[in-house]
Amino acid sequence: EHAAVEAEAAAEAPANEEPAAAAAAAANGEVAVEEEATAEDGEGLIELAEGETLPVVDEAGNTLGTLHADGRVLDDEGQEIGMLDEEGNVVLFEQQAAEEPQLSAAEEEAEQLMRQAAVAWNVQHNKDAAEKFQRKALEAVTAKPGLARPEIIAEVASSLADMLYASDKLVDAKGALQVALDAAEAGGQHALFIKLSNNMGAVLRKQELHEEGRQLHQKAMDIAMQHFGVAHATTTLARGNLVDALDQLGDRDAARQLLTESIEAVKKVRLEK
Repeated sequence: EHAAVEAEAAAEAPANEEPAAAAAAAANGEVAVEEEATAEDGEGLIELAEGETLPVVDEAGNTLGTLHADGRVLDDEGQEIGMLDEEGNVVLFEQQAAEEPQLSAAEEEAEQLMRQAAVAWNVQHNKDAAEKFQRKALEAVTAKPGLARPEIIAEVASSLADMLYASDKLVDAKGALQVALDAAEAGGQHALFIKLSNNMGAVLRKQELHEEGRQLHQKAMDIAMQHFGVAHATTTLARGNLVDALDQLGDRDAARQLLTESIEAVKKVRLEK
């Protein structure tokens, strides 16, 4: 019930893009190969015979290195600067690193404290110490506005809430989750807000705060419909939580009506496709 927040995976562009699409591939941290790659079973993977090479170019046509049959990308001096990943995309190490946003000082401090909390919780089985480290991590990113990105604040706060929930400290868990929800909403992290509302729902259900849970899940459902549409998996999560909240309140007619209307809406979307 108290699901952990997951980060969403970013889509990657194929490595054998035509020159006109090379800029899009580069924007994803990938680099075009000058010639079309050999496709096998429709996968579009690059295949090179032993000793064969292909130049790796950027969107402007500048040669960045050479792809070798073993999947390595070497520069003119023979230094390894990239590789061919499992999807058949050429990825340069510097570009890959550039995609990762730099952590602020507060975010770095929180990351270190969270590592210590994880060791205390999972290795030392010292829940009190783990909670202290995690609380310090949250303090590090919330001491004043602007110290950390909203998604980082949400991550730190929700991790603390997980610990508190597991220790049956429901009031504190609710407080930590509210911090996470507020951060996600302020940062426009709609999918994250809905996933966190699922966690908050578990806390409210244990506290028998069913009307508060209904209001939260109605808000999450409204956000999901606005930003993802009726047939999206994130909307399915929000809908399920709202149906459960209505059921907890004894309003089964409303729960049944919501499900019926949603099924019809989803069918309509699929027919239109």
